[in-house]
Amino acid sequence: MIADTLRYWKVEGSHDLPLDLEAGYVPESNGGQYPGVYLFSQQARMIRPVKYLPLDKEDFVGPFEQPHMSIAVNTEEIISGESTHVEFDPTNILSIVANMTPFSDFNQSPRNMYQCQMSKQAMGTPGTAMRYRTDNKSYRLQTGQTPIVKAPLYDEYGLDNFPNGMNAVVAVISYTGYDMDDAMILNKSSYERGFAYGTVYKTEQYGWREKGRGEKTGQMLFGFAEQESIAQVLSDYESGTPVAPNPVYKPDTEASQTEWEEYATKKEEYDKAKQAYDSEVRKLEKSTKDRLNSLGRVQFRWFKQLDLDGLPIVGQRVEDGDPVAAYYDVSKKEAKVFTYHGSEVAFIEEVRLLAHENPDQPCQEISIKFRIPRSPQIGDKFASRHGQKGVCSQKWPAADMPFTESGMQPDIIINPHAFPSRMTIGMLVESLAGKAGALHGVTQDCTPFKFDEENTAADYFGHQLIKAGYNYHGNEPMYSGITGEELQADIYIGLVYYQRLRHMVNDKFQVRTTGKISELTHQPIKVRIPDPWHSGYFSLGALLILLMQYRIIQGRKKGGGIRVGEMERDSMLAHGAAFLLQDRLLNCSDYTQAWICRTCGTFMSITPTIMKPGLKPQVRCRRCATKATGFESEGETWEDGHGNVFVGGESTTVVAIPYVLKYVPSMSMEAVFG
Repeated sequence: MIADTLRYWKVEGSHDLPLDLEAGYVPESNGGQYPGVYLFSQQARMIRPVKYLPLDKEDFVGPFEQPHMSIAVNTEEIISGESTHVEFDPTNILSIVANMTPFSDFNQSPRNMYQCQMSKQAMGTPGTAMRYRTDNKSYRLQTGQTPIVKAPLYDEYGLDNFPNGMNAVVAVISYTGYDMDDAMILNKSSYERGFAYGTVYKTEQYGWREKGRGEKTGQMLFGFAEQESIAQVLSDYESGTPVAPNPVYKPDTEASQTEWEEYATKKEEYDKAKQAYDSEVRKLEKSTKDRLNSLGRVQFRWFKQLDLDGLPIVGQRVEDGDPVAAYYDVSKKEAKVFTYHGSEVAFIEEVRLLAHENPDQPCQEISIKFRIPRSPQIGDKFASRHGQKGVCSQKWPAADMPFTESGMQPDIIINPHAFPSRMTIGMLVESLAGKAGALHGVTQDCTPFKFDEENTAADYFGHQLIKAGYNYHGNEPMYSGITGEELQADIYIGLVYYQRLRHMVNDKFQVRTTGKISELTHQPIKVRIPDPWHSGYFSLGALLILLMQYRIIQGRKKGGGIRVGEMERDSMLAHGAAFLLQDRLLNCSDYTQAWICRTCGTFMSITPTIMKPGLKPQVRCRRCATKATGFESEGETWEDGHGNVFVGGESTTVVAIPYVLKYVPSMSMEAVFG
């Protein structure tokens, strides 16, 4: 009763109660929240408007009181004596993100939830202050568009300032084998015109941080010590560079003999001039390099990317290993550089100098923002606004794409099997609405719960298509781009707003042939294996388990591979892929060669012989050999490293084995015999 009275007074505007007062009544319950009336009036609370039925006025409710209130979605759901409020609009039950899904009432519920997650992964316009931001990593869509099919809330929230997709002509057809499952075909001409082009911005910091209190890493200063002298050297190089001779071009095949003779004379003169020019340039470059090297070991090649202040030139293209900042080591009196480490080509977008905490100290750190262009690639992820996600499987030439009678070609081809099981009818309706909107030059309202059984969406947009001279259902006859023949069925084609997601193949692909290996097992591993022989315990079974546990990868960033484990091995065996199994578990892992005895089959008793004059050193098996009696000829005997002379044991050969096969027995013998 107290809560109801307070609410009535605040909505009425009497008794000096603010409209944003939150009066939460918690009734008595068994084991629930402590009952009582809770009042909240502080700033920065989440509140939303609803209609208060007793006074038919606007009220604001908060998250604390809402669970204990009866708020009807629409007037039909008002329960007399129970409902105190009603929503101004049924769509208020949805979040901002959910309200951006067109015709969400036509879709299966999980698909709407998928879209709410994927819209946060879409590449778009992350902010209007990109120039002033230094995010560790941000994604931007270069060619964002306003959707033709959008809810009024889209404009109300001002989302045109942050576009996150493109209007694409989408055909629903199984045209090639490249659109199986959720794969989609991209029109190569659309791609070349800038469809779904994106950019990744990465920010890196370069410099020196203090290791501890009062302890510094050394005296380092950004830039060059003798900047004026370096500027003079570079100026001399530019002014001293000779003019390159003009090239001579071959005459046409139909040219006269005189023209060919003139060409031969000019070519000979050009070759001499070019040789002299190259010689002068080499001399000039050598003298420039020597002069720069004398000024603190400055490298001439650095100035392709760096300016005279030692900082990179904005807009400069950099690749892996290129210098991005130069600094001077005062203690060693030499110049050094920080280099760019990245597998992709990047451009310098911005350079910031970060001031030292102590204003008397020079700059010890800089921040560089890199711009990495990302055009759509095979394997990149796209999605409509209905949870229909897929990867680009092919960039198909426009000449081979299917076309309509008006010559229209789709930007995207998706498979018809994407619809029956997922029941995203909203996407089919959006395709109709987008097509009609594009033909009439209007934006279409896609607010959910707008249509019903009497006034259907298909009828509303179908009549718009008929007025534009198109099929009521959105189908059109299409022709094969390869043969030119008309396809046997009419194809559903329309406009759908597509998002490019941040999951790109350039960030995910993982390749390894060879790379870093463990010192102990020679296998690709992540961390160094503890040596069990010197750790105070030993068990052959424990060792094998240890080797299996640590036969793991380096990680994608360090060039590691993906582990082929026991289950993968069993799968390859079941497929009969013995050659692939050998390649993965031997050739690309710990392949090594070892001598082995053909007779006894061991490689533990193999030993090289002592070289004798006139004879090549050989490998023999001590186990199969017998000690010499002294009556054998000199060619029959051989000597090991301990002065023992043997006869026989010559049946040895080299075999390819995993390194651990050699490692385990040797460690076992060390443990047994010390």
